[in-house]
Amino acid sequence: MNFFHKSNTSKKVQIQEIFEGIERANLVPEKYFSVFSHIAELVLNVYHHSTSSSFLCVNWSLNIEKINNKLIITVSDSGQGIEESLKAKNIKNTDLNKLIEFAVEETLDDRGQGLRAIYDSVKAGEIHALQIKSSQVKYFVDLNNKSIDTLDINYQGVEAQLVVMLGEVS
Repeated sequence: MNFFHKSNTSKKVQIQEIFEGIERANLVPEKYFSVFSHIAELVLNVYHHSTSSSFLCVNWSLNIEKINNKLIITVSDSGQGIEESLKAKNIKNTDLNKLIEFAVEETLDDRGQGLRAIYDSVKAGEIHALQIKSSQVKYFVDLNNKSIDTLDINYQGVEAQLVVMLGEVS
């Protein structure tokens, strides 16, 4: 079973409409509804951080798949990427690994609250894993592990993936 939504940043995001579609698809059991705030965060990040003077209109998609006891949520966009977004906010670090780690794990003033909340949910065991691809970097974290790897290709935009374990398959 899955749910797929595709749009671009020239259109106003309709979070409530997206959530209603997810509910109609019956993908997210009620006790996991807290994951909706993380989905909203990832979608709103597309609108707040993916556009720039070079990327005026950015295509994005949300895909939710239920495979056995896993809910896999993927939000991807074709925008400027995490590194360029941070550089535009005067975060001066040229190490791509450190930039993506900063984007997920740190906060600065009002920046970074949403990804940090997702990271905290992973570390609390509420979400099984978070993976983010941007530029040439893949960041992965679960309850016990963290890795930051270099990709063989340059990933355009950002792909963020959450994995939620749903419990025993009935």
